Amino acid sequence: MGLELVVVVSLLSLAMGQIRPESSCSNYFQYVNNTAEEIYGEITLPTLKPGHNRIDLVFSQMCDQDDTSVGQLKPYPDEREILWSTGPYKFRIALKQSLSNRKPRLSQLAYNDQLLCGEYALYVSYYTRFYEFSKNESLDRPPSSSSVCGRQGSIAPFVIGGKKFPLGRYPWLSAIFHKDSAPVSGSYKCGGSLISASVVISSAHCVYKMSESSVLIGLGVHDLSNYLEIGANRRNAKRLISHPEFENYFIPDVDIALIIMDRPVT
Repeated sequence: MGLELVVVVSLLSLAMGQIRPESSCSNYFQYVNNTAEEIYGEITLPTLKPGHNRIDLVFSQMCDQDDTSVGQLKPYPDEREILWSTGPYKFRIALKQSLSNRKPRLSQLAYNDQLLCGEYALYVSYYTRFYEFSKNESLDRPPSSSSVCGRQGSIAPFVIGGKKFPLGRYPWLSAIFHKDSAPVSGSYKCGGSLISASVVISSAHCVYKMSESSVLIGLGVHDLSNYLEIGANRRNAKRLISHPEFENYFIPDVDIALIIMDRPVT
């Protein structure tokens, strides 16, 4: 019996030596209720380093829940504040209670691969989330604005057919119309992107062998079939500049053109 007790104590000591001691996440985390139905977890970090940053979270819950119990980690109140403020920095994540009113619990928080806190518990469901961003390395803050112009998305090498998007989400997108013989009609041909107040970049084949007087640019256009859509801006083409090596539709490497508008847009 004495030998067995020594073996058990030795095994427990070995196991405890391999377990990271608990450190409370309450220094970084709290629950926030927007309404009676909405619960958020709020992460607060005192400082962030310039350049690339990554936050990793592990949530646990004492029940078998699906993955929707924990949302995506987002900067609060918005990304602009995170990128330009001097701290402290807040992030929020939507949480869903179980049927027994148990909230997901933050069991691990790491910042740039450095563990900030960890708590051990025997839970059934685990959820991992992360958020990556690059913080501005300059302390020069841009002029504040209550409006947000557009939403950045992913880059794809080719867009064929496209899809609908909410009105105003991508205000730099441009619609290139070819004017018809009728004085107030035109047909949509291509998309473009506003790169300055007076210049749109597009594909050379969209204006291939076209005259400036036959090309019109639509900005803020949502219905591509409506040439005169209310609320959209229209500009005539003042100059068309295609890549000098573009000759036909079968050489896509140089299929690029600049369209100079007759007057700038805001």
